[in-house]
Amino acid sequence: MAEKVFMPINPVVIKWAREVIGYEIQDAAKKIGIKPAKLEEWERGDSAPTYNQLKKVSSTYKRITAVFFLEQVPKDPKIPKDFRVIRDGKEKDLSPIVLIEVRDAERKRKDAIELATMLKEGVPTFSFKAKLSDKAEDIASDIRRAFSVESQPAQVFANEYSSFNFWKSAVEAAGALVFQASLDGGNDIRGLAIYYDLFPFILLNTKDLPKPRTFSLMHEFGHLLLQKSKIGNMNPSYKIKDEYNQIEVWCNAFAAECLMPMGIFSRLPEVAAIKSEDDLTRAVLVRLSNKFQVSWEAVIRRLVDLGRISRDYYNSHREEMAKLYGEKKKETSGGPSHQVRVYSYNGEPFTRLAISNYMAGNITGAELSRYLGLKFNHIEQMSPHISGGRKGRSIERSR
Repeated sequence: MAEKVFMPINPVVIKWAREVIGYEIQDAAKKIGIKPAKLEEWERGDSAPTYNQLKKVSSTYKRITAVFFLEQVPKDPKIPKDFRVIRDGKEKDLSPIVLIEVRDAERKRKDAIELATMLKEGVPTFSFKAKLSDKAEDIASDIRRAFSVESQPAQVFANEYSSFNFWKSAVEAAGALVFQASLDGGNDIRGLAIYYDLFPFILLNTKDLPKPRTFSLMHEFGHLLLQKSKIGNMNPSYKIKDEYNQIEVWCNAFAAECLMPMGIFSRLPEVAAIKSEDDLTRAVLVRLSNKFQVSWEAVIRRLVDLGRISRDYYNSHREEMAKLYGEKKKETSGGPSHQVRVYSYNGEPFTRLAISNYMAGNITGAELSRYLGLKFNHIEQMSPHISGGRKGRSIERSR
């Protein structure tokens, strides 16, 4: 029987890798498939894992195996200090799942800068700015003009997916990166934003349906305008006047005005007919939701802004709306191909930069696969979805 070979890892690094991702000893040990006492031994340096055990550690902590042999703890992007999840008035820690996705988004942002530099394109400076003292509705009107939608009575979309893709493309054209990932993990996070002058980014939860995801996108874009790195809270307290709640209220107002301009919304016959909560029927909610491609909840909040229904009514029906929303999510099935999902997760600018560098001969096929997280032979099927891409166009390198 072959003798087991133990890996000479750095115990400080393996402990750091667990703590930075937010796992308790018991949870990490269970995922790795060992007893907590054994993991504690590794972290103290009293024993070491086998190669197969180290591979499980690497998979659990989402780190390459080589990291655990470093002499010092590597430098990771720091999560902004004011990143917090507040639900029902209580502050919660970010789940390991969310921390992993934030770290991956930070990596892709750095890769995007590197890829843009290789193409000698230059990295666009994010020039859109706003202050908390600015009226959110005025800034939203400016953004609608910048996105060339201000003259339309209501942006007409074939469905909720075309609406989401329109606004996502507009935000990306403004110089931001938009990534998507599954952010399930007990935090109920719909989106977050991290601000930089170069390639700020938004991370959205793919578990959300397109309509609420569109609102989250514009809410997080509001955070970028304010140059505030935050986890979006779509239901802030309107009574507590601290900066956290003021920012969330501002971003809600900004997103609502972008997607449902009050000058258009208030003049609709369906809205004009609503004088009280008794006039608000499900049929009206469905029509307004489909007209603006936003969720029922967003429509009701807009009616609160207009003074047609009370905030108490909205708060009392939130649980019911959440239940209906959960049922609708369960009804959805299937979806796009794996290649299209990867493209959606990475965003158009990042995907285009990676493929353009490959076509220019700046990176290898293996490097392209690593950047995109997709096998090389599947990347060809992604090209029609990229700006300027056409069906039948091959991804070929320049010679």
